[in-house]
Amino acid sequence: MHEPYAGEVFKDITSEELSKFRTLTTCWRCLPESPCIEQPKNDSISVYKMLERLIVHTPADRGRLRKYLGDFTQTPEGIPFRNLYTQHLELLRWPTIHLCAAEPNDLLEKLAVVGKDGRRYHYLMPAFYRLLSWLLANEREFAVLIRTYGREGPHITEAVEAFLKEKHPTERPPSSTNLSIDPVVWRLKREETEPNFSLYNDSTDSRDSVITEPRRIYQTWSSWSGLVTVVDDFVYWQSHRYSYSAAKPVWFDPDDRNAHHILFDDNIRFEDDGTNGIDLLHLNGSISQRITQTEAINWEGVYFVQADLLKIIRDPEYFIKNVVLCEEHLHVIQEKK
Repeated sequence: MHEPYAGEVFKDITSEELSKFRTLTTCWRCLPESPCIEQPKNDSISVYKMLERLIVHTPADRGRLRKYLGDFTQTPEGIPFRNLYTQHLELLRWPTIHLCAAEPNDLLEKLAVVGKDGRRYHYLMPAFYRLLSWLLANEREFAVLIRTYGREGPHITEAVEAFLKEKHPTERPPSSTNLSIDPVVWRLKREETEPNFSLYNDSTDSRDSVITEPRRIYQTWSSWSGLVTVVDDFVYWQSHRYSYSAAKPVWFDPDDRNAHHILFDDNIRFEDDGTNGIDLLHLNGSISQRITQTEAINWEGVYFVQADLLKIIRDPEYFIKNVVLCEEHLHVIQEKK
């Protein structure tokens, strides 16, 4: 189970709440469609949303929601999906043959995690390492920004460092390649008043070093290379009831032919309640303008991808394929200008 974010409370839901939830789910009919990441029908509702409406009254309650659904396949509602869960969990098992290798324990701790069953599993999806290898092998000029609301940035960079040292059991970086890793953690804060955005790092010793203009933030990210951690403002998003207008900002400029920003996130939702994990902002010169959720959908597969966890587990080429598609789609758009 993921550690609670700032402001969340990991408590059990009450017996009264659970009883109400059970009553609701007696009328619940599982749609026959295969698992999907988008709403299959306009009037359909997920178990997550159903329980969210019932128990989430304050931002702190979201921790209780995540705690209960963290063991979803062990609940009566989730039992039908247990086989699907175990099949994909098995694909994430750390290779047994590698457990016998004489690798230092600290390397295993960077690349693998131990589950409740005592077994080791991949910490990062092999598809992520495959993407890094592809970018390096093709001599791309690129930066991978770890956009996170949590504190896992250093662990991710340590895992990538171990991968670059050829310590991963199934994925290998191209020979004679170099990927810079920024040890500094960057932070992107949001405010209601001007400046609305502030990009800085923990070593910033002056307000003059803080970047506040959206265009400059975009250009700064475009100039980076290697692996960089950026901690987004979870408290701001939480205090605005997880509205898309307070989420992770994603600036895009269709006129920019030098840099192409693509965000992968599994918390991208375009639903009626307005909650979403990203805030898409169109850059026109020095002006940054938020676009509507309806407009944002048109840029899916160009500047952002709603990450499909099950596909990522099954297909090690998932990220590569989607990056190529995003590039192809942007090329078509720019050629029409």
